[in-house]
Amino acid sequence: MIHWMKDISIAKKLSTLVGVLILLITVELFALHFSFTTLSALRSFVGLAGHWSIAQKNATLSLYTYSVVREEKHYQDFLEASRVPAGFKRARTTMETCEDIRTCTEKIKIVTAAFTEAGLPPSDIPNIIRLIRFVRGLPHMESSADLWRKSDRMYEEVLAEGETLHREIESSSPREAVIAASIERIGELNQEFSGLQAGFTKRMTDGARALEKIMMILLIAAVGLVGGTGIVLIYGLSRYFRRSIGEVRDVAMKVGGGDFTQRVPVRSQDELGCMAHSLNKMIEDLQTSIGRQEKAESANQVKSLFLANMSHEVRTPMGVILGLVEVLKDPNLTEEDRQKYIAVIEQTGKNLQQIINDILDISKVEAGHLDIHSSTFELNEFIDELNANLQLLAHRGKNVLEFRRQGEISELLSSDRTRLRQILTNLVGNALKFTHEGSVTVFYGQKDKTIFFRVCDTGIGINESEHGQLFKAFSQLDHSASRKYGGTGLGLLLSRRLAQYMGGDIQLESSRPGVGSVFILTLPYQPELGSGQKPVELVPPVNEDYLELSGKHVLVVEDSIDNQLLVKVFLGRKNMVLDFANNGREGIEKALAHRYDLVLMDMQMPVVDGYAATEELRRRGYSVPIIALTAHAMKEDRERCLRVGCNEYLTKPIDARLFYRTLAAFISSTS
Repeated sequence: MIHWMKDISIAKKLSTLVGVLILLITVELFALHFSFTTLSALRSFVGLAGHWSIAQKNATLSLYTYSVVREEKHYQDFLEASRVPAGFKRARTTMETCEDIRTCTEKIKIVTAAFTEAGLPPSDIPNIIRLIRFVRGLPHMESSADLWRKSDRMYEEVLAEGETLHREIESSSPREAVIAASIERIGELNQEFSGLQAGFTKRMTDGARALEKIMMILLIAAVGLVGGTGIVLIYGLSRYFRRSIGEVRDVAMKVGGGDFTQRVPVRSQDELGCMAHSLNKMIEDLQTSIGRQEKAESANQVKSLFLANMSHEVRTPMGVILGLVEVLKDPNLTEEDRQKYIAVIEQTGKNLQQIINDILDISKVEAGHLDIHSSTFELNEFIDELNANLQLLAHRGKNVLEFRRQGEISELLSSDRTRLRQILTNLVGNALKFTHEGSVTVFYGQKDKTIFFRVCDTGIGINESEHGQLFKAFSQLDHSASRKYGGTGLGLLLSRRLAQYMGGDIQLESSRPGVGSVFILTLPYQPELGSGQKPVELVPPVNEDYLELSGKHVLVVEDSIDNQLLVKVFLGRKNMVLDFANNGREGIEKALAHRYDLVLMDMQMPVVDGYAATEELRRRGYSVPIIALTAHAMKEDRERCLRVGCNEYLTKPIDARLFYRTLAAFISSTS
């Protein structure tokens, strides 16, 4: 349990400790309550024997009196006193016919009624029944039950003698000899009853002592369990706290003395583990900053080279896009050429978007703001999707691309699917880019507690002297190659940082010029996450025809005339009715004045921005779905949009498929 508790927060550790102690104390109190109720029931059972004895004595005395006085009242007293033994007998025989008294609900009612007729206090009856159930089969209880059965048989004889006596006395000519014989036999039975009752009382007393010993052992065991477990938990946690704090103190003192090689062992994911991780990061940052002054000039040169490269990589696709737009203006262009140029513009735009995304991702990695979101997904489906996406790039270079499984591996994998796809796309894409008329093979499988992806290509390879430069920031191995093959030089650096954020790494396993390269990605192997179910899509699937969008009224709050035109084109294809607002204030007024099925809200606008406009609409009770449509594409931007009241968040440039699906999902939910 201590091992399980190490990764939860300190507050949860203490809460868990208190909860366990409360649970153990509850067990102890339950054992104590059980002991008290059992002993109380035993005392009641002993009282039952006394009650039976008194009733028997009263019955016998009533018969003696009846034989002398010969008044009917005394015989009736005998019958009244006989109800106690009769009730006890009925209760005993009923319980003996039920194999499991806990399941014999109707018979328990009969037993309760029998004890009640016998004159037992109603509050004692449930305890006596529970006691009989608990000690049923124990030696003392069985021997006592035998005496009980014998007493019942003897009392049947008393009843028979009493009936004989009553019949003789009530007859016209009572026979004194018969009456005397009955009285004599009743006296003998009374003497035998005394012996049976003494034996019954002794056995029940012995049983009470034995049961008290059992109860005492249970109580001692409960106290020992509570105390021992509490001591173990408290000692384990206090030892863990002392060791962790001591390690932090020792490393801090050594680092203060100038030894920057020291690191604090990170033993958990709680506050102490985070503190150790933060101290290690601080030491690394401090160690890195030493000599930064000496490397400043070199770093500036590398950054200048990087900026020049970025400028080239951004301006090149922009030049293609703008040039082809001019070509598309030619009215004499054939439809085939027009579609071909549009496809080139689309692909070039996606490449430009990927460059910008890489720059944003590497910036977030360097700033330590990148988030990893694990989910469970099918590995085979993931590999098939990746293979399908990369086959086109493979065909362009006349390469053969294969994915091969090695060994056994779970069908379900727990990881950040998006980041894993980004890493493998970079690795395999690089391999395909630097390979021509060759092959790229991706081997994947499980080894120990890691999953690996080994990307092997037959491409141009890398000189051994340049292996150390592969994963350095803002640098490329060969600038002429960069111009020949294209790219920002961020792919390997970003992929490795992402892998490290996910708990793994990327290494160059081997590379030789003219032979090819082998890169290996390793990640922690987690075959299951939570219930193991597939992650649910954010937007529910809807009919791909989106027929339900036709005729729907949409308010578009957007300050850019160009973006208004673009949205108008997208929504016009679905025959939707549009209304536009040029800023947040105008959007609030129109939303409240007219009936709309949905609102598309830009977030950065003059006068009143989209955040304030959405908050104001929600404050006024506006319930129509509001979807943010913004160029701000960071994780914190999405969270802010949802926090102010947006139902969903979409980014620019518009992804037509996701755009229509999202609109259809929210419009259909309000229809």
